[in-house]
Amino acid sequence: MTASARLEHGDAHTGRSGRHSRALSCIVLCFLLLMASPLSCFIALEEVQHPVDRGGDLLFLPIRVLMEPLASFVSSVFLWPVRFHFRLQAHINAAEQTMRHGRAADMSQVLSQASQQSCQTLKQLFRQQMGQKSCPETLLIRSAQMRVSILPSRFGRRTVLMATDTLVSQLSDSELRFLLGREMGRAWLHHSELLSPWILQHFLRDVILFPLHVIGLQPKEPPMPKRSFKQWMLLRRWVDGIANACDVYRGLRSGTWPGLSDLDLDHLWMPQTRPMATGFDSATALCVRLRAPGGLSALGTAAVGSAVPRLAALVFSLSAREERQLKRALRLGTWGVGLWAAKSRAEIFSFDRVGFLAAGDLDAATRAMIMAANAPQDVAMASLLGTEELVKQAEYLTSVLPVSYWSRQPSLHARVADLNSWVHSPLARAALREV
Repeated sequence: MTASARLEHGDAHTGRSGRHSRALSCIVLCFLLLMASPLSCFIALEEVQHPVDRGGDLLFLPIRVLMEPLASFVSSVFLWPVRFHFRLQAHINAAEQTMRHGRAADMSQVLSQASQQSCQTLKQLFRQQMGQKSCPETLLIRSAQMRVSILPSRFGRRTVLMATDTLVSQLSDSELRFLLGREMGRAWLHHSELLSPWILQHFLRDVILFPLHVIGLQPKEPPMPKRSFKQWMLLRRWVDGIANACDVYRGLRSGTWPGLSDLDLDHLWMPQTRPMATGFDSATALCVRLRAPGGLSALGTAAVGSAVPRLAALVFSLSAREERQLKRALRLGTWGVGLWAAKSRAEIFSFDRVGFLAAGDLDAATRAMIMAANAPQDVAMASLLGTEELVKQAEYLTSVLPVSYWSRQPSLHARVADLNSWVHSPLARAALREV
């Protein structure tokens, strides 16, 4: 190779290395910008989501893209009587209360101001995604329950936020903004329910009672409640008695009860009673499992998974191979339902985070979660422990108490623990600085 050729080859090599170094520098710079952008430039709505919720959205993105237009069309066409009824009811209630006491208009204004403030805060935070979104229309509904929900309108382009007067009157401004921000996050993340059960119940009750008041008939007195609670308590006492008997038998069998450790079990249990003792041991294990948290659902799932394929094989004369295939299908279906329930639980955590960003106050968010809790066990736990102790023990309770495999709603202490841990993350601190 001549000197000129070597020189040209060196220049070409130098040019290629220079291009590679510049490309590598650009890649590193873009990576640094992407890493720094969530904390310095803007916050994406997807980054606030719970990881399980976000993963489920990415997994089911094609299904959501296909089903969302259909759901918007169905809700806009078939739910217009519900929206019209509650709009009319809100205007009538506001006019009546304004003429009598002058307080309903104030409550409607409080609801509207809290909704606008929550909406503007979230739009400022997620301005690159929600800057063009319109704030929801607010409707104040008369009800003794503390409820809030959001419905799509105009084929998904608008939303209607409905809250009860009890909720507005009993919550402070920060607590109200937390619950309203949760519902806005539910709608913006495309997780809003097509129709909440309490809205349907309220609508049907009004539709049924209104003709009775028009024609002058009064509804009948509600029937006396049945003794279902008393029967349930008797059943629980009966189950606890059997479980206590099983515990006594287990202590006698193992010799671990105090004062019984010196028993000679080999002479106590005769060889002829071994099969009966084995049956008692199985019954004891079953009683203990039933008494454990989550044991009843686990045993029910196992019994259904084992009995259904066998019964189907006997009824339809299935072969052993077809029975195994049916067992696999049931197992896959059970796993699918469990994943769907886990995704639904993670969605609640995501909504709580968005609601906290709308309120900006962790104590107010915790109080709002406790006051608006619908599960009786959550209300009882909050009443027994108190707000401060519940916040302190939330992570411990979450690690100790098991989560139901089929439950779509997380417990109150799990929500408090997740929100408290997320609030101290760098992303939450950056979001609060942006607000």
